[in-house]
Amino acid sequence: MELKESLDKFFQVYKKPISISEIIKKIKINDKQIPILEQNLYELEVDGKIYCDKNKMYMHVPKEFYLYHGVLKNSNKNQMYINLENGNRINIPKKYLNGAKENDVVFVSKNMKKSKYPNYYDGKVVRIVKKEQYFDNDTYITNGILKKDGDTHYILKDNYRIYIPFEDLNNSYIGDLVNVQVTNKTKGKVIEILKSNSREHVFKCINKSGELKWIPYGSSYKEYDLDSSNFKDGDLIIATTKNDKLEFIKKIGNSSILNSQIASLIIDYGFNIDFSEEVLNEAENISPKITEDVIKKRIDLRNLETFTIDPPSAKDLDDAISLEYNDNNYRLYVHIADPANYIKLKSKTFEEALKRCFSIYPSNYVVPMLPKYISNNICSLNENEDRLTITCQLDIDKSGNVTNVNIYKSIINSNKKMSYDKVNDILDNKILYDDYKEFIPTLLKMNELSNILQKLKINRGAICIESQKHEFSVDDVSNPIEIKDEQRGPAQLMIENFMIVSNESVTSFAYYLNLPFVYRNHEKPDISKTSKMITDLKDMGYTFPKIVNLNNQKNLQGLLKSIMKDKNIEEQKHICNIILQSFSRAYYDYMNIGHYGLALDCYGTFTSPIRKVSDLLNHISLTIFLENGLDLKKLESVNKVITESCEYISEKQKNIDIVEKEVDNLLLKKYSENYISSKLTATILFVNKNGIYVKTSNGLSGFVKINKNYKIYNNYVVNEKDNTIYRVGDRIEVILNEIVENQISFTLPKIIEKNKNLVKK
Repeated sequence: MELKESLDKFFQVYKKPISISEIIKKIKINDKQIPILEQNLYELEVDGKIYCDKNKMYMHVPKEFYLYHGVLKNSNKNQMYINLENGNRINIPKKYLNGAKENDVVFVSKNMKKSKYPNYYDGKVVRIVKKEQYFDNDTYITNGILKKDGDTHYILKDNYRIYIPFEDLNNSYIGDLVNVQVTNKTKGKVIEILKSNSREHVFKCINKSGELKWIPYGSSYKEYDLDSSNFKDGDLIIATTKNDKLEFIKKIGNSSILNSQIASLIIDYGFNIDFSEEVLNEAENISPKITEDVIKKRIDLRNLETFTIDPPSAKDLDDAISLEYNDNNYRLYVHIADPANYIKLKSKTFEEALKRCFSIYPSNYVVPMLPKYISNNICSLNENEDRLTITCQLDIDKSGNVTNVNIYKSIINSNKKMSYDKVNDILDNKILYDDYKEFIPTLLKMNELSNILQKLKINRGAICIESQKHEFSVDDVSNPIEIKDEQRGPAQLMIENFMIVSNESVTSFAYYLNLPFVYRNHEKPDISKTSKMITDLKDMGYTFPKIVNLNNQKNLQGLLKSIMKDKNIEEQKHICNIILQSFSRAYYDYMNIGHYGLALDCYGTFTSPIRKVSDLLNHISLTIFLENGLDLKKLESVNKVITESCEYISEKQKNIDIVEKEVDNLLLKKYSENYISSKLTATILFVNKNGIYVKTSNGLSGFVKINKNYKIYNNYVVNEKDNTIYRVGDRIEVILNEIVENQISFTLPKIIEKNKNLVKK
């Protein structure tokens, strides 16, 4: 029997505190074994089986111990904690960390009074058992998940980035858990891959001195051999590595084709593009037939006027709306597709959905969460087809207050697939489309209700910020042929407001019944980030009155109002991007803490179950309740999945945001390269201390940096050498200089035509 095992059994019997010298006597250790004894005692404490107090006395850790053992983690909201059983957690405030850092193994005491969130306790670190491995003040080893932003790889440590040069990735990929040797606080080198995110990766074929070799597409340079008779320079494949050899799986395309580059990027972020045969077969064996027995168990709403509003290209339609109006009261129906009727928790289809977490929509590329047979066919709320749904029926008064909520399983038949563009034309421009005419009275009432809900949302303190987003028109292989700003008209706002009010109502319903639920939490702004945001805005020349605590949304609203005053829409969007960077990210959790940005005490989502696994899980939980009531035994299985998956879902959401940003950057760069060094006509949109912000006639926008000969005033710039004035609204000629990530820079302009509408200062 090994010494460690003997010690473990000894402590299970010997229940009193004991010193190391007494242990040596009790189990008869000789001098040569003492170092091994000390190492084994340390390992047992790391495992949480024994505890060493401040007097160096060792003791057995029983099941009901007064201290709690765990690995210190850092949450999305920068809260240190350790996990306990059954979804409980002990949060450790910074002042009680006692020198402990993320990933340290610790014993903590627990304050028996729960914090303001159920299942959460406050506590403090009593003993640090195992710290990160430090070599000296400047060099140490740590671990983390490899991430990427633009061309930069990094891991997060104590909320700052440790950057890893491409050549030091050591064949690691995005999403891998890696050991990193840090040479200073901001630079490191991968020395070991602890856990691979995926065994499958993308490799590119290169011609090296007439011989074809294969190199990793998303990691450090390393050459591999493969039978290349069927390949050519630039080809991209998916393969696994085994004993330093490639095992071919599938060809993607060629790196000269943009679609292939996008696919490769998605794969190297750990997302599957294709479904396995097993998942496809399981999905396609689902019967699309809706029997009379199924209909009898649902509310039949097929005769209710119902329609969808989506982008014209959308095929996975998961929400439809209806409205009835009577005596100044609105009855809003939000019908949501019901994939939970077809997908069971332990199915291969659900397991794959949980692995993917979300559908991805970069450019015209779609990577669905569910097989298309489910997402585009049997669940999609297609026009003139019977579909199973869960309906959130809301009675809303003329002030926007929800007076009654009813949630039930239903069956609908959508009368019309509408597009955002045409609905915006109807509401904004009074354009009449023949195939929309019968629905116009309902659309006008819906817009009226949307405006009421929007006003109520703002009055309660919701932060309404629109960021700058590009929309690309692309050809069949994703080459960008046109770029324009994402449009948000009354149709988009209507759907957004209806989804928010239904999500809020369903989440509150689940919260007060204590149903297992995935909440969408959003923290108050971090003080350090808001301070930087204020400094950045001031550096750009924006002025505003003294601001008070931004924990109150009304104060932030006041700040926004004062900054946005008299600014055009483009400058407002630019300011919004700066402000958004100071916000913490919303994240998924099985515990509710509210949503700062929406100014709601309770928020989650259930309106996109075809595209988001968080919403699918909420549908499964709601379905169990609607069919069985509060049957805790039947709810237990979904509760287990929810409590174990929220952190993973939040991390996956971050990766998707990065992927979509990378694709946007790729398309913007590809589009802009056609105009490098070209003369373009542009309009001056606004001026700040960074320079002159312009937008070209072909949709490109960026700054024209100016030198010391130019003096900046409010809304105009003066060249003090020749007194030339450049004003907001002027059309000028610019030359595209370069694009770095998403930022375009132009050379100094030459005036073509002055804006006649602006008065000279």
